[in-house]
Amino acid sequence: MVFSSDEIFKLVQYIWDTVLEIDVTSSDAALQPDSADGFLTGYVHVTGEWVGTMALSCPKGLARLAASTLLGIDRQEVSDDDMLDTVGELTNMVAGNLKGLIEGSCQISVPEVTQGLGRQLFPPGSLLLERVTFESGGQPFEVMLVEGVVAAGK
Repeated sequence: MVFSSDEIFKLVQYIWDTVLEIDVTSSDAALQPDSADGFLTGYVHVTGEWVGTMALSCPKGLARLAASTLLGIDRQEVSDDDMLDTVGELTNMVAGNLKGLIEGSCQISVPEVTQGLGRQLFPPGSLLLERVTFESGGQPFEVMLVEGVVAAGK
């Protein structure tokens, strides 16, 4: 299964525009693992005709902005749980839309959210198919598609 970076960009742009009403642009800026703010990464595992994982990694500052917008609350009122829930929901939306591009039958898992950058957390034997970097709210974030190994029980 091959996904183009253009397809991924259009899906993410659509979600950001319709759900968050926040502009998103393509970016060449790499995420810096040593960011003082830290990162959250949401994962959705795909099984069936295609096996792999979709991940969305963003700085906590962008997660806070997205949660504030999605929940309609002030940024200072956003809790850590709000940020985790928002990253999980955005990850699920992107994965659900990407699932529609997969030929054949497949299932997606419930999203998981962890601290740190996704690129550091994929298992051996997996193959990075696409990494698309974006900017939104003045902060970079990335969506990755990895083909291959899905952890047991996912």
